[in-house]
Amino acid sequence: MIQFLNKPYPFEYSVKKYTWITIGTTLFVTFFLFFFQPFGLYVFDGLNLFIISLEFGLATGAVMAVSYFLVIPLFPNFFNEENWTVIKHICWVVMLLINIAIANTLLMYLLDLGSISWRAILISLGQVMALGIIITTIIVSLDYLRHFKENQKEAQKISAHPDLKSDSNKTISLFSENDKEQLHLKTEELLYLTSADNYVEVVYQSGKKITQKLLRGTLQRAEEKIDQPGIIRCHRSYIVNLHQVVAVDGNAQGYELNLRGLDKPIPVSRSYKKDVIRFLKGT
Repeated sequence: MIQFLNKPYPFEYSVKKYTWITIGTTLFVTFFLFFFQPFGLYVFDGLNLFIISLEFGLATGAVMAVSYFLVIPLFPNFFNEENWTVIKHICWVVMLLINIAIANTLLMYLLDLGSISWRAILISLGQVMALGIIITTIIVSLDYLRHFKENQKEAQKISAHPDLKSDSNKTISLFSENDKEQLHLKTEELLYLTSADNYVEVVYQSGKKITQKLLRGTLQRAEEKIDQPGIIRCHRSYIVNLHQVVAVDGNAQGYELNLRGLDKPIPVSRSYKKDVIRFLKGT
């Protein structure tokens, strides 16, 4: 269970997508309350029932709109898909439900249907959670499995085609920011580079041994120095030598590259996926 919660989960920000989700949720809440009349709404009827149901639907939609179109853009690093997991997504949805419960409590107070108190908030939270948690768990699980299966299927196609040949005579030269440290490698020796705070960690084969070396600098600077086909950025934090790929696996966010001699897979983020696939397929 813990392993599943820590699995990568797709988080693609789309204004169009979240606009439709917000509108759809507003309509769903409105008509659910109107037709099923839970939480004591059966005391109302006709137009009054519809208006009250609509007000709760709009309150829910307003909370979602603020969350999607204000909170997410304000904290892009936190909502970065490359670090997004199942547990983060569940916590994010739970926070949405808590805020919706608070908004419902305030609305009930404004409509003179209740008072503002911790007890009122907890009751409202229980009502929202009763409806939201089950739906959220089902949607998150099904969405995760759908993305996972799609990417696994595509990864199998990629794995079947690679015809990767590197020019082993070429040399890659990497320098630290102050040029005091240097590292010269044959193309076939390089596995990948990854960012490590103010350093770049270079992972390569030295004989039969996997070796790491830290060079002060940025991944951006290293990328500019490397100008060889098949050695490309595959993730915000990784540059990979695609000539070293022995297999491709899929996960809910995209793909993972298995490199020769390494147990640790290298992630491929959505923004770099096309370039990686194009090279691996030889197109």
